Amino acid sequence: MNIMNNVKVVVAPSWELAQTIKNPTITVEAEWGGMVLEGSVFTACHHQPGQEDWSAPCNNANIPVIEEGVIALSHLDHDCIGGTLRAMGCSELFMPEFDEFWELAEDCDKNGPKVLVNHSAEDQDRMNAIWAFLKTLPFTPRDQIKDVTQTILDCRNIFWRILNGDEELLRVGREWVEYNRVLDTDSLISVKNGVQKRIIRSLDPATGRPGFVNHLYGDDVAIATFCEPLGTITISLRDPIEGVSCREIMQALHGKEAGGHDGIAGGRREGGHSIEEFETTFAFLLKVME
Repeated sequence: MNIMNNVKVVVAPSWELAQTIKNPTITVEAEWGGMVLEGSVFTACHHQPGQEDWSAPCNNANIPVIEEGVIALSHLDHDCIGGTLRAMGCSELFMPEFDEFWELAEDCDKNGPKVLVNHSAEDQDRMNAIWAFLKTLPFTPRDQIKDVTQTILDCRNIFWRILNGDEELLRVGREWVEYNRVLDTDSLISVKNGVQKRIIRSLDPATGRPGFVNHLYGDDVAIATFCEPLGTITISLRDPIEGVSCREIMQALHGKEAGGHDGIAGGRREGGHSIEEFETTFAFLLKVME
């Protein structure tokens, strides 16, 4: 283990707050739409135009290990956390026997959970268990920078257990998958021209978080989802469509703090969107898909 006490990890939920972080050593997905906070030693980003082939931080072996300094993130997900653990020297999580898992983790970050089926059953179970665990993490404040160093260390321990087949954690992951399966029918509002409109009206009572539905395409080609309790909007494409970029759509409608990839993107990370904004997004997506 090479986790140093002199490394601090912080989450900045907005670009305005991120700019108050003085000289971060490494930044990991410190991206707010088109704005990127750069690290003095390394900047692990991959959401910007022209970076489609860049490695996701969780699978980026070029991230250097630091013994002191500040690591700045925009949010906490498996990709940000994986990249941060690389920077903190947790080499046991990135041994060769886990390479295929981190390839799956990168694939899911770039293309959404629909690609799970392209990977081994063992790694699918691992990914679902990690997602279920991450749903239990406390929300980071929307109006301040949060020190999440201990949270990252806790994740390191859980990731290690999951990668090594902890049956209790894997079981929770399977149960979480079942909760999300029920959302398939409960959240679907309508389908028009192959574009699904979905609204999540309640959070998972086990985690206090919303389920994820932007992989439930079936025969349809795109999904627009509104999480009513949080006010978040997510749009996604089943397959790439020439001339259609989810990131560009969301930024055109909701400003530079919206962002993501061509295949999946969201509004403001902190949420707060209205149902009217969602309806506008859905209508715009339909128009672009014509």
